[in-house]
Amino acid sequence: MKRSRLPTDVSRLTGEKVRLRTPVPEDADAVMAIREADVSLYYGSPDPPVQWRREHVAGWVNDDPGPRRVNFCIVPLDDESRVVGTLSLQLIDWKNRNTMMGIGLHPDERGKGYGTDATTVAVDFAFDQLNLVKVYLGTFAFNEHAKHVYDKLGFVVEGVLRDERFRDGRYWDEYLMATWRDDARPSDLGPRG
Repeated sequence: MKRSRLPTDVSRLTGEKVRLRTPVPEDADAVMAIREADVSLYYGSPDPPVQWRREHVAGWVNDDPGPRRVNFCIVPLDDESRVVGTLSLQLIDWKNRNTMMGIGLHPDERGKGYGTDATTVAVDFAFDQLNLVKVYLGTFAFNEHAKHVYDKLGFVVEGVLRDERFRDGRYWDEYLMATWRDDARPSDLGPRG
């Protein structure tokens, strides 16, 4: 089945702490700061093999991502003018009804429950509005906080890519994790913060 357009009404994508909204050109500086922080986290160096450049960010906030991807800015409900993170549902496979999720938060905004809430909202969106059956992601062993959040939200490890990322003088595993529509939903598992 081919799908030409994703749902455009994202006004209902609101959690307890955050709203997921479509990026706008004015978000470029905030998205760039988040991407630079992600690069440092994932590569342990300000000079990784592939750096996000301003033109990549401009494309992310300006371009129509097409029928296989949806991009969101994460904004806190108490200050919706501030972008605290980004989230994408990408590689949407309409035939097999699954998608890969990616999320990044600015370092100053971590530990406030924004990522947990945004993930919950995104998973509910994927299952309820996109009619998908599986959301999957990858997280590295050095990102223990993210793995804890995904565990708490009902994601399970489907596999491990051993020694997948070299960072800080050693190799790290990547956990491939997923959650399914028929399993307990993150929104059903209690408080998010």
